[in-house]
Amino acid sequence: DGHDDEHDEHDEHDGHDDEHDGHDDEHDEHDEHDGHDDEHDGHDDEHDGHNHGEYDAHLWLDPSNAIEMVLEISHELSELDPENKDKYKANANKTIVGLDKLINDVNKSLSKDVKYKYIVFHDAYQYFEKRFDITSAGALTLNPDVLPGAQQIKDIQKLIKEKNIKCIFSEPQYNPKIIETLANDTNITTGIMDPLGAYLDKGIPMYNELIMNISDSVKQC
Repeated sequence: DGHDDEHDEHDEHDGHDDEHDGHDDEHDEHDEHDGHDDEHDGHDDEHDGHNHGEYDAHLWLDPSNAIEMVLEISHELSELDPENKDKYKANANKTIVGLDKLINDVNKSLSKDVKYKYIVFHDAYQYFEKRFDITSAGALTLNPDVLPGAQQIKDIQKLIKEKNIKCIFSEPQYNPKIIETLANDTNITTGIMDPLGAYLDKGIPMYNELIMNISDSVKQC
């Protein structure tokens, strides 16, 4: 699909040192990521039953954005500590190779021929959904600190029945009682989708596990 092609060039990061002598050069091959936020301009219309009235700050859920962060961090560290510039570049290159593989793994896992029917607790997954060409059917709330009212609950119940929604996902940081109520009333399958990795062990594998866990949740729905 188009996502694999988009990232084929990243497979060449083993020779990344020669390609990125300066910070400006580092970004020449990553121009496709620069306009990533613009890709979401039309995303509002893709969801049934809710809109995206608030800015989605969860940009790390697109691994392509993580690549840009790695490049920026490597550049800043090299500026602050030029004696270890080569080490920072090597570590960045290794990390980017892993992120490219992660993108390819998720693309292979999530079939483009399947319309995944799920609802999320709050609208935090736009970056992930846009990167991997999937769309949730709706969200219980735009702001997780503001619980949905009675009318919103009725609208979600109606959406579940009309669209034959298969799954609804809570998040470990918030009370799942509303999710449980909806599940009891509609017989929908419940699960957990975590944009923060609350229960993951801190360390190098954490980010890949975070992204793959979201992918697996969607795939199993």
